[in-house]
Amino acid sequence: MEEGQVPKGSYLIVESLDRISRQNPHAATALFLQILQAGINIVTLTDNHVYRADGGNFSDIIVSVVIMSRAYEESRTKSLRVGAAWENKRRNIHKRKLTRVAPIWLKLSEDRTSFELIPERVAVLKAIFDEADLGKGSLQIARRLNQEGVPTFAPSKGWYESYVSKVLTNRAVLGEFQPHHYVGGKRVPHGEPVSDYFPAIVSREQFERIQAGRAIRRLKGSGRKGRNNINLFQGVARCGYCSGRMMIVNKGDGPKGGVYLRCDNARRGADCTASNWPLDHFETAFLWFIEELDVRTVIEGSEGEEARKALDGQIAIVSADLEKQKLMRERAFELLGDASRCSSLHKVQGRRGITEHRSFGEEVG
Repeated sequence: MEEGQVPKGSYLIVESLDRISRQNPHAATALFLQILQAGINIVTLTDNHVYRADGGNFSDIIVSVVIMSRAYEESRTKSLRVGAAWENKRRNIHKRKLTRVAPIWLKLSEDRTSFELIPERVAVLKAIFDEADLGKGSLQIARRLNQEGVPTFAPSKGWYESYVSKVLTNRAVLGEFQPHHYVGGKRVPHGEPVSDYFPAIVSREQFERIQAGRAIRRLKGSGRKGRNNINLFQGVARCGYCSGRMMIVNKGDGPKGGVYLRCDNARRGADCTASNWPLDHFETAFLWFIEELDVRTVIEGSEGEEARKALDGQIAIVSADLEKQKLMRERAFELLGDASRCSSLHKVQGRRGITEHRSFGEEVG
């Protein structure tokens, strides 16, 4: 209408005036009058009434304000009632489940008091977490699932790395449920997560251990990243003479060039004289030696392996809880800072008010 694309004298047909705007009465009335001032007639079908742009009947404006005000109040009351109903559901969340919506490996019982496991999906889920616990990445796990023809949880052309990552980071496997609500059309978390809402599928030790491993791989990376890096020995290899860190040195092409493994202390001349070791020779020697070992027996047959994994899980839990406490502390500091600034502002405003009052009094006197 403002651009003149709608010719004057046109008719805007609506079911009722509350369909024009759900905003507060002031904004709705302004929009209503703006449409009329643009030369557009408004027709409401519920009462077959015509609000004419020529403004001949002033009572129409009064009626429109009353109708839109009543519609706004009814809409707000309904919203408050719905919100209160959801809050009541959240308070009784352990007696009766909030909604039928659940993780794809669960289904709601007939009496709506609990969730039931879908056995075949839970088996796949546990296998995914067990593989991730062994250090396998999401892409490797997805590839294995596709090669074995494991059915996906939802209609899809096979398993994707992104979906496996979402499964591995979904805290619903611990039984947690995070309520949400909509703010400005966006779905955002509402309140603290509810524990023991879903049946737990994996232990928290395993879950946090996997998250810690994924975080390390994100920071350090994995796989070969060019000639200057090595995927098997980065951060692991140590000098046999001084126990210093071994690093990759690339001397370029040519007769004396090549890629070498070298002690960092020796490279810096720090109390070590170990010579360089050609990386190709080292890899060949390592792989030849490793063939003589039953690695699976060494790793999995160790009596302390399960104890080590349990300790790693406990460390991961403590680290995760510590991060939460740090976040809470930072938020508390922010709130205290805001409160201090507000208090200072009120004091400054108060002093200004006193000064202005005195100045005004002096002038009057």
